[in-house]
Amino acid sequence: MRTLVAAAVLATTLPASACLIYNNYRAFAPDVPDTFDWDDAPLNPLLTAPQVRVVKIKRAPREPADYVGRVMRCTMGQAHLQVRWPATGGPPLKDVGFRFRKLQDGAIFFDAAPQQGTIRRNTMEYEFFIFESAQEAAEKLDMEIEVYAVNADRERGMGTRLRIHAPPAPVDKR
Repeated sequence: MRTLVAAAVLATTLPASACLIYNNYRAFAPDVPDTFDWDDAPLNPLLTAPQVRVVKIKRAPREPADYVGRVMRCTMGQAHLQVRWPATGGPPLKDVGFRFRKLQDGAIFFDAAPQQGTIRRNTMEYEFFIFESAQEAAEKLDMEIEVYAVNADRERGMGTRLRIHAPPAPVDKR
C-alpha cells in the first residue's frame, strides 16, 4: 500500500515529461570504501586484459539546448559496450567486475567504482549514459578509455584501451 501511495504522490509532483533513468549495471564490490584506489590495487595475473568493443552509440538530438531541458525531455544518449572474458584460465565471469576509466575527457558517464553488467555467456554488457549539452552533441565524440577486471580480493588485472568514436548527434527537427 505504501508503494502505491508513494507512486501516486510522485506522479502528481513530477512534470509530465519526467522520465525513469535506468542502467543495466550494479556495483561489483559495494562493501569496498569509496576511498579505495582500484588503479593502485595489486595486479593479479589471472585477471587478464578483457576484450572490449563498442556495440552501439546513440547520441541524443541537439535540441533543447540547456541541460535541464535535455534531462526533462529524457534526451540523453547511450553507449552500449560489451566486455568479453576468456572462458578458461581465469575466474568465472560472475566473480569479476570491470572498472571503466576515462583517459581523456568525454561525455560518457562511468561510475568510479567497478561494475557488473548483464552477463551473456562469456560477455558482460553495459549501457552507459551520455550526458552532453546540445553544443557538445554538435561535435564528434572522440574519447579514450581503459577497462580492467577486478576481483573481490581487491586485485585488478591488466587494462585494455579503447578509443570511442561517434559522429555528431542528429538535429531535432521539431
